[in-house]
Amino acid sequence: MKKYLPHSILAICIIAAVSGIYLAGSPSQARAERYDEQRIDDMTYLYNRIIDFYEEHDQTLPDSLSDTAYFQDTTDPETGKEYRYTVIDKKTYSICAHFSTENNMEYLERAPYHNARPVISWKHKKGEVCFEREIPPAILDHK
Repeated sequence: MKKYLPHSILAICIIAAVSGIYLAGSPSQARAERYDEQRIDDMTYLYNRIIDFYEEHDQTLPDSLSDTAYFQDTTDPETGKEYRYTVIDKKTYSICAHFSTENNMEYLERAPYHNARPVISWKHKKGEVCFEREIPPAILDHK
């Protein structure tokens, strides 16, 4: 019996380690999810700062995200590349990021300091995703 004890303990440790990784996900999966959470935080920040810019610049969208006085979190946390921002029309734009994971959960964000900003969703698939956003009607009507 004592002869098999070290082998039994080793087997239990291996099973526990494999089970832990299976249940909790691999370290690389956890890292990818953290990067995606940061990307969502950045998208929310940029969404709110674009509205601020719009309100403070005679209802004009920014041409780019290079205005460091307004935009600070404009680069992907993993690659360091700038998020892609495109003006579509006077009140609509898109902002794109490359996500490492798919997430069907609703990331609903509301700016706590401004009631006119609606709840928005940040659901995304894996890969390049562009979110088309429009200046909220309450902001457009607030002249």
